[in-house]
Amino acid sequence: MKEVFTKLQDLQNVLSNKYQLESELLEIPRSLKMKEESLSRQKKKFIDLNGDYELNQHGIAQLRNDFGHIEQLRLEAEQRMDQIKTQREYEALDKEISEYSSRELDMRRKIQNQESKGQELSEQLKSEEDAFSMLEAEIVDERLRIESLLEKKRNEISDLENEEVNIAPDMDKEMLYKFDRILRSKGGKGIVPISQGICSGCFMILPRQFMNDVRSSDDVHFCPYCSRILFYDEAAASGERVGTGVLDYDSSYRDDVEGLTDLVDDSDFEDFE
Repeated sequence: MKEVFTKLQDLQNVLSNKYQLESELLEIPRSLKMKEESLSRQKKKFIDLNGDYELNQHGIAQLRNDFGHIEQLRLEAEQRMDQIKTQREYEALDKEISEYSSRELDMRRKIQNQESKGQELSEQLKSEEDAFSMLEAEIVDERLRIESLLEKKRNEISDLENEEVNIAPDMDKEMLYKFDRILRSKGGKGIVPISQGICSGCFMILPRQFMNDVRSSDDVHFCPYCSRILFYDEAAASGERVGTGVLDYDSSYRDDVEGLTDLVDDSDFEDFE
């Protein structure tokens, strides 16, 4: 069993590194996704701002057209002054010219306001366009960097998978499947030594008879509390006293924990009882 446990420990190191790399493969593209989302928002802002600018320019063009029409009416009215024969006609035409002049002045103000707003929009558009182009360039660089990094991680995973195959070509497939499940659920720690009567994975005191079984048996045993595979390490068990073939514990290890051995009969591990 020592050889099996050694292989499982080696496999644990390989698989833990593999799982970490797989996690990084999922995490790495997130920075790119965030920048792409930012670019999408920047693009929408630019499009909306450009729409406002186009409306502004259309409004200015319409005002100028209306201004030209009013100006033409005023000039025509002024030309008719030479044809005036009565005071009443003069007063009426003078009032008409004044109204045209007032409307011209009002339109000039509107045009100036719209042109000022258009200038602000134009400057904002230039700023947004520069920011958009810069972020777009950053995304291109980021995409290249991420693709290179992902390729490197994939190669590392491939190397680890080759190591995985070389470590356990002849080991029981069902046990390896369960070991893989334990590793994934226990943070990459699926096989641990017993240290002074305690599982070094979950730090729970183990039943005495169960301890004897782990030490003397040629079968794989799982911790009744955390389900990790346990092995007896003489160096790690320096706090235990060995009697005549049976482990003897200090008084703190009470016999009432022996009933907990029933927990080993978990359906996931029934093939290894």
